[in-house]
Amino acid sequence: MLSHAATFDTYTYVQKLKEAGMDERHAAIQAEALFVLIEERMTTKQDLADTEAALQRDIKGLDANGA
Repeated sequence: MLSHAATFDTYTYVQKLKEAGMDERHAAIQAEALFVLIEERMTTKQDLADTEAALQRDIKGLDANGA
């Protein structure tokens, strides 16, 4: 799921937190935690397309079996 990495720029996020007064260590920890959350929860268009294709295959299989 490397495609998610491009959606969240941790370096820029850390820099913005530092500019707002947060120390770099805490900013980096927060950026990492947010990145993990995004990676675990984000659904991409490709994820949806893959799910749709699988469902269509399942439906065709049911139709072929007379269900």
